Amino acid sequence: MNSYKKIDFHIHTKYSPDSDSRLQDIHRVSRSKGIIPTITDHNTLKALKHTPKPFIPGEEIKTELGDVIGLYINEVIPKRLSVDETFDRIRNQDGLVYLPHMFDLIRRGVGLKGDKNTLKKADIIEILNGRSNDAFDGRAKIFAKANKLLNGAGSDAHNLSEIGNCYMEFKKEINIGKIQNDPKYLLKLLKNSKPICKKRSSLLERLRTKWIKLKKKI
Repeated sequence: MNSYKKIDFHIHTKYSPDSDSRLQDIHRVSRSKGIIPTITDHNTLKALKHTPKPFIPGEEIKTELGDVIGLYINEVIPKRLSVDETFDRIRNQDGLVYLPHMFDLIRRGVGLKGDKNTLKKADIIEILNGRSNDAFDGRAKIFAKANKLLNGAGSDAHNLSEIGNCYMEFKKEINIGKIQNDPKYLLKLLKNSKPICKKRSSLLERLRTKWIKLKKKI
């Protein structure tokens, strides 16, 4: 049995419009790196029925002000809702609110225009994103610290080569049975964890994402 002490909180599969990563390949690469993948496709949960275990289920939801990730949800939350309503719908499914790249100017993070009192209600703030930069991530880290919110880190992988670029590392081995179904267990784990970013995604990897999106549209 594999030993896991890392979680990559932000990974896309072929079910996102800008990725062609197959589920079995994501599992293979993650397993080889001792990483539990968090599947966060754009506005869909299609992958969750087919993803090899272990994994954490999620959806990256496009709100009217930017992206919000709902973890541990099992029903798709529609896009372009308000941030408040998106939060409420995640909570109604007993899920966790995870804010990715919240101050990213290029991807219009929810932290740029979102109501700070609402954003303080999030469970986890992504302070390291593999497709962001130090300045944007730095603002997220300050926000998380000021509001005593838990840290998260994710590669935002759209290509297999990006998996594990950024992740959270834990002191103890992760209980596989609990991590897939128990949000409270995850929150407890995060209190003793360390965010790590080995590298950022390359320009070539970003361009490949744009090409995949264009190819799928055609």
